[in-house]
Amino acid sequence: MERLNRGRILVVDDEKNIVIVLSAILEKRGFRVEGFTDPKLAMSCFERNIFDAVVTDLYMPEVSGIDFLKRAREVREGIPVVVITAFGAVETAVDAMRAGAFDYVTKPFEQSEIADVVEKAVNTRRLSLLEIIPGGKDSPAEPKVRNMVLEGKGRAMRELSELLEKVAASPTPLLIYGEQGTGKEMLVEEIHRRSGRGRESLVRMNAAALVGSAVDSELFGFEGRAGRLELAARGTLFIDEVNELSRASQLRLAESLEAGFFERGRDGLRIPLDARIIAGSQQPLREGALLDELRYRLNVISLHLPPLRDRREDFPEIVAYFLDRIVNRLGCGPKNPSPGFLEKLASLPWPGNLRQLENVLERVALLSGAASELLESDLPEEISSDSGLARFREIVKNRTQSI
Repeated sequence: MERLNRGRILVVDDEKNIVIVLSAILEKRGFRVEGFTDPKLAMSCFERNIFDAVVTDLYMPEVSGIDFLKRAREVREGIPVVVITAFGAVETAVDAMRAGAFDYVTKPFEQSEIADVVEKAVNTRRLSLLEIIPGGKDSPAEPKVRNMVLEGKGRAMRELSELLEKVAASPTPLLIYGEQGTGKEMLVEEIHRRSGRGRESLVRMNAAALVGSAVDSELFGFEGRAGRLELAARGTLFIDEVNELSRASQLRLAESLEAGFFERGRDGLRIPLDARIIAGSQQPLREGALLDELRYRLNVISLHLPPLRDRREDFPEIVAYFLDRIVNRLGCGPKNPSPGFLEKLASLPWPGNLRQLENVLERVALLSGAASELLESDLPEEISSDSGLARFREIVKNRTQSI
């Protein structure tokens, strides 16, 4: 079976060996990679082609990584840029995050670490589902943003939209809960954009991906290295799978929220806590899910993202949006879903929610050739049959991260 392309990545580093290593790591994960040692040539390529993410070193002659990051985001708004920096370069990492970097990785890095971060960046980009309506002479000062996920017709999505309007601009901590793949990171991005912190960093952390002391180090920092709380200063920190935090980390975070400051690692430096905290979970934070000290602080306002199977009425718009993005990314002709195709999609349970739907649509678009109309028969057997969906549940469980 033809292997699906997981995304196109631009890699920039003035050291040729680093470019070769990064290319090999990412290609092993299924990405297509364009690697450059000259940032000017890399930018020329970036301006002429479509990429899903950028990986750049921060220290390069002639063009710095920060300048490359800023230019990339000017050329293509919302492109996730992962920066690579030297271990212990706290200020540089902070500057990169404030300039809009998706995340940073320190040298020397583990293969799995850089691959996981890039994969997360690509998935976040693909599921951002933000469609910016260009402004005109009659447009308001702020650009109007349509979010296909947040514009659902059902009661649950209408209530979510109304609640979002009330709480987005507040500094109050929020909880977003929903199944894997329902769009939690998408919603976080929308909240961050609407808040007064929208021009500052949005920093992400998945507590389920860390174990032991790594959780504290990642959240609070250590030995001169900035943690996520520090990197999110004046911005927003999204802690996904918050219930996976250790009891010790939960208590320390609760105490920090109460005191308004935290201490970085062992150096004892007190740092003001000036980040809006948004927590993510697959379930509501009921009693026992977290220490009460933290649960009470995070569970002030809860936003629920319903699963895709409960949003049948939204399928035409969501499918049309995904197909438009897919054909633009793949460079193929237009793909129009037939009524039977849409009806079949809406009848399936979609255990992987939005990510599963997009992956299926990309596969169908690739294999449909020159045909412009997508039929029910174009759907892969493992998706269109109940037994196949059962198998796919396990695939989704093993291969997806919460968004």
